[in-house]
Amino acid sequence: MDSPLFDPVSGTWIVSAVHPLDIDGEWVGTLGQDVHLNMLFRLINSANDKFGGEQHILRDREGDFLLAGPWQKQLETNTEPFAIAAEETGLLALLSQPFPNTATLMGEVMLQGKSYQVIVVTLQPMQWSYLHLIPTEAILKPLIEIVYFAALFLIIIVVSISILINGAVRKMISRPIERLVERTRLFSIGLKPEPVSDWGSYELTELAQALDVMNEDLDRETNRLAFMATHDELTKLPNRSLLDDRLEQIITYSRRNKTKAAVLFLDLDQFKTINDSLGHSIGDKLLQQVAERIAFQLREEDTVARFGGDEFVVLVSDFQHIQDVSNIAEKLLFVIRQPYMIDGYDLSVTSSIGISICPDDSSVAETLIQNADTAMYLSKNMGRNAFQFYTKAIHDKVVRKLQLEDALRKAVEEQQFVLYYQPKVNLISKQICGMEALIRWQHPDIGIVSPIEFIPLAEETGLIIEIGEWVIAEAFGQMKEWSETFSWLNDMAINLSARQFQQAGFVNYIEAMLKETGVESANIDFEITESMIMNDVKAAINVLAELRQLGVSISIDDFGTGYSSLSYLKHLPADSLKVDRSFVRELVHDRDDQAITKSIIALADNLNLRVIAEGIETSEQEEMLTAMGCEYAQGYYFSRPVPAAEMQQLLHRQQNAADET
Repeated sequence: MDSPLFDPVSGTWIVSAVHPLDIDGEWVGTLGQDVHLNMLFRLINSANDKFGGEQHILRDREGDFLLAGPWQKQLETNTEPFAIAAEETGLLALLSQPFPNTATLMGEVMLQGKSYQVIVVTLQPMQWSYLHLIPTEAILKPLIEIVYFAALFLIIIVVSISILINGAVRKMISRPIERLVERTRLFSIGLKPEPVSDWGSYELTELAQALDVMNEDLDRETNRLAFMATHDELTKLPNRSLLDDRLEQIITYSRRNKTKAAVLFLDLDQFKTINDSLGHSIGDKLLQQVAERIAFQLREEDTVARFGGDEFVVLVSDFQHIQDVSNIAEKLLFVIRQPYMIDGYDLSVTSSIGISICPDDSSVAETLIQNADTAMYLSKNMGRNAFQFYTKAIHDKVVRKLQLEDALRKAVEEQQFVLYYQPKVNLISKQICGMEALIRWQHPDIGIVSPIEFIPLAEETGLIIEIGEWVIAEAFGQMKEWSETFSWLNDMAINLSARQFQQAGFVNYIEAMLKETGVESANIDFEITESMIMNDVKAAINVLAELRQLGVSISIDDFGTGYSSLSYLKHLPADSLKVDRSFVRELVHDRDDQAITKSIIALADNLNLRVIAEGIETSEQEEMLTAMGCEYAQGYYFSRPVPAAEMQQLLHRQQNAADET
């Protein structure tokens, strides 16, 4: 049988059946017949269109298409050989495989973007390949309908069973649970329902009892949180939040009833030393005992709050006289400074108190506390363990301090400082032998600012380090210049601050400055105070020894006003003692001052130290000190501190006088 052909005349596919005719082994002719395939195609289409959308592909043994599925029209109308498009990779891969002789399911193939399940078979004896493509969706649809039907059936059964058991469940469980829910709702709005002993089952009874216990715990926790929100956890005193609320109430009451109220701001003196040295546990217990003592001294209508750290605020309302507030402050100072026994330690602490009055000082809560805080700092400056009422003078002082603090930073940047020099005089020869460098601040607007005012501020802000370095550089340079002109000048005294002295690398800095300026180290004398040494005697001695190795000399300033301990003095690498002006001021008339001064001079002589008396203002003081054996002195009697130009004139005058003689 030949390959199929498309007959354009009849418009149908035909296949020719040809058979040779032999007689006695000899060919005598050929028999042939054309067979139309339309009937075969109709049979294929009618027998297999059960799902709809099916496709049929039929190829002869040469691979030519007789049926081309969705491309059938293209196959019949195109005279060119037909081939499936290259993008149909799945179908082309399938057609390249050999087909079995029995119908076989080959799985899924994508055709024109749609999924089909493919059945293939080889038709004998022509060896034609037949592919039957059934849409996957059409196959699954009946299965899905069956699943839906089964699910619906199960739902109906479940609902029916639920309806049957709902009544029993509601009676046994649902109603008690509803009662539990209602009970919980009552708890949530702050009501406490009557207790129920039996809930119908052991489990529900246990659940109800657990709910009652949980509500009690919740009440306790809520109360605890509410207390913590308004009270200090350590001392149990009101905190800042509650303090502000009560202070506002007191101010309102004072305004309405024309009465007065007081705010007392307390700060424990040197509490940090106890806390750091003995530990926070001891510090916390001390704060608790202080809080108890303060609260015990107050009326029920008064308030004490912990403001923070070791600070407390007391509110006193509706008092009659200012003296009443003073009495309260005195009692608080007294009870606070009484000894404390904590974990075997016998402790003592004092406090400083500042007081502001409403409405005299302010009727604003924040301002009243600020004013009391300001007055408290003045109490500390007065020596601690004291109280101070807020005044306008205090306010002005604080404002000036704030102004100076801002201005001081600018002064460091712009170097608004200048050195003044006060001569040191040899009491035997009456000649200038050296001088002390004293810093002055030349403010461009307010003029000269006293060191007494700005040096403590510089210490507090840390600016003293930069200022001190400027002083050292300036004094070293000036001494270098003067010593080259006045060979007999051999002593430039420079005061060191505690921060400078304790600064790491200070000795190295001094060594570098000596080399940079070229000044002789023997011409430099550093003055330190006793308090600077006593902070850490061992470390101070080490630093002083290193300075002495550089060749500079050391003077102990204000000697006799501090510890004056012989046990440390004999170990100090010092060269001079300076008798403080407080002993010199009344030297002529006060025998105690005379005795102290004589003792200092004798002590220095025994320790081979020079003695310099400061603050000499009269000839009588000079004569008495000379008679006591004091060799050197400085003070207004000889000269006030003067600028460098005036100091140079004094030196020239002395030089000229020496040249004339």
